[in-house]
Amino acid sequence: MPKKLIYVMPRVRVAPRLYGQTELVLGKATFLPDEDATWANRIQKPRPSCLDTFRQFPYDNASNLPVSRGTILIADDESWLRESVSYVVAVAYVLGAQENFWQPPSEAFQYYDIAVGDTPQDLVQFHTKTSSLIEDTSAFKLLPPLELRGPRDQFRIDPRSDVFAELSKRLGKAEPDRLIVSCFHLFRTQYANAFLAPARQDFAAYCASLEAAFDTPKSQDGGKTLAECVEKFYMGYGELRDFIRGLYEERSIFNHGVSETGLEPHRVALLQAFRQTPYRWDLLRHVCVDVIHEKAREAAGNPRGDIGTFFSKTFKMIETCFSSKDAWEKLCGELTKKGSVKALLKLHQSGTDTEQDDAKLSEFIGLCCRFLLVHEWSKKDVNTEANKACSSLQCLAEIIHATSGDEAVKKAAEELHAAAKARDRERLGRWEAKHASWTMLRGYENLCEAAQAVSAHVAQLFDFC
Repeated sequence: MPKKLIYVMPRVRVAPRLYGQTELVLGKATFLPDEDATWANRIQKPRPSCLDTFRQFPYDNASNLPVSRGTILIADDESWLRESVSYVVAVAYVLGAQENFWQPPSEAFQYYDIAVGDTPQDLVQFHTKTSSLIEDTSAFKLLPPLELRGPRDQFRIDPRSDVFAELSKRLGKAEPDRLIVSCFHLFRTQYANAFLAPARQDFAAYCASLEAAFDTPKSQDGGKTLAECVEKFYMGYGELRDFIRGLYEERSIFNHGVSETGLEPHRVALLQAFRQTPYRWDLLRHVCVDVIHEKAREAAGNPRGDIGTFFSKTFKMIETCFSSKDAWEKLCGELTKKGSVKALLKLHQSGTDTEQDDAKLSEFIGLCCRFLLVHEWSKKDVNTEANKACSSLQCLAEIIHATSGDEAVKKAAEELHAAAKARDRERLGRWEAKHASWTMLRGYENLCEAAQAVSAHVAQLFDFC
């Protein structure tokens, strides 16, 4: 029998999210577990022993080290598979990325093509872009890169979704289309090793992924055109416009060597604002997946729509990136202004229940809830926000102590007030660890619980100390 073309992904096990099933068909390709039974029944060829992957680095003279087996990829149309394998792997990754919490990274999906005959061989040949490598199967050991050291769970994909069906159909075509190419660019951004893909290269690929997914028309100002597409996709969220235009400037610098010093002032401002946006790398990968999935659903006739977009995890991330600082500044301003504790407690006291007081109290609690919903600290905030955080915590501690009927809560408030007044970051960090569960309180009409939740979140700043 002729040799069979097989692609091996030794570092990841791709599997369908269906009980009892191990085979996944995507386009014309089939993902199978790299097990002896698969080789005997489906491939009908002997399995090269060198495909075993060591999850840990072996010690000197170590024997019987635990090994792990990954995935094999085959197709009846081998010429199609050879041409399309990079797209197949990229689409598989994008289909399961969010469900698998963006783990493992792209390094795990490295594949090798081998031609296997009917009889076992002492030598095995691996092909690269520049040469072919021949290895002794008895001595060859496939070790993990640092990014993949240790055990990994299976990478599961749901084959029942509209997105899966649409992308699978598109993969089977003679040539890749815009959504498949978009998946490919996104996949190339998810290498954990910065040597393989530095962040600026990732930003250029994020931009390419979005351009392909939106099928953006050619224009004199590509950044403006792409920004309008993204802004419209997220229901006119205005802050995204300049963010995407800044991304496009970053892409132009990386792809074309555009000089930053030669940019017009407004383009420099867009670039600087983009680089100062927190969590931008993580946000962009979620935006890309969001757009790819929704465009696939639209093509399948089952769009998520604006309501689904509004309640998506990505929309929450967008609000965190662009509203986190504003939410903190507004709340901090209320907590640290002169007479804030007395004014807030007056609104809470019985006997002063007027519509105006109720409205003011509801407004403050709404401010607390907004802060808890969109705010996140970063390490750089320690140097700029620590004093304001301590002042806010003193105010919150006084409110909690005055409004709680629980002695344990009152004692915790006293400890918080003392640590915040002393500006003792270490004590505040210990206090936060002890009372982290307070962040789960969501008292939309209760001043005490709102203050507890906010105090625990504000104190999280000192985790970075």
